[in-house]
Amino acid sequence: MPQETAITLPIRMVLFDYGNVLEFVDHRRSAARLCEGTGRDAGELLRRFLVPRGPLEQLESGMIDADGFRRLAREAIGREFSPDDFADRFSDMFVMREDTIALLRALRGRYRLGLLSNTNEIHYATTISKHPCYGFFDQVTLSFEVKAMKPAPAIYRDALAKAAGIPSAGILYLDDIPAYVEAARACGMQALVYDSAGTTAATVRRLLIES
Repeated sequence: MPQETAITLPIRMVLFDYGNVLEFVDHRRSAARLCEGTGRDAGELLRRFLVPRGPLEQLESGMIDADGFRRLAREAIGREFSPDDFADRFSDMFVMREDTIALLRALRGRYRLGLLSNTNEIHYATTISKHPCYGFFDQVTLSFEVKAMKPAPAIYRDALAKAAGIPSAGILYLDDIPAYVEAARACGMQALVYDSAGTTAATVRRLLIES
């Protein structure tokens, strides 16, 4: 069944995930940058840092701050980093999605727009807040600020509380991870899995702009 058949109009707000929606993400590239010249294995670093309740999850859930995360990385890699050098290497994982930029530009002014992301203070400062469409968002919910990560209901409730009185059923949420889409639906939102090929972007344009 096509995804769009599950969407009931009218939609008043579109809520976007960030990673693999606004920009593609490749953790392997940042791990390789962090390990440059050390002889450390980037794959092993990823395995240590991306495990559930591991350092990255602690950073993105607000359990530790950027200084604490850098300290853990320094201990794992055996290398000193200045804050700016670490941020540059750790943030070297994003590639802009032009299809999403085009979609955001088409939606702007027609719908309330929001961002809902599992992320951290480093990526927010270096990348997210500098996205060319960041200023389009009427509201922003970030996991490290609310100290809750998708798929926990608390992070979706934060977005709903900021939605200017729009009922949950009037919000369309876009995320590349099916479990996070299902969690949004469990909170009453409508939601679609956002694919890497641009099919979902075209679907949203057809439903909300062209229909």
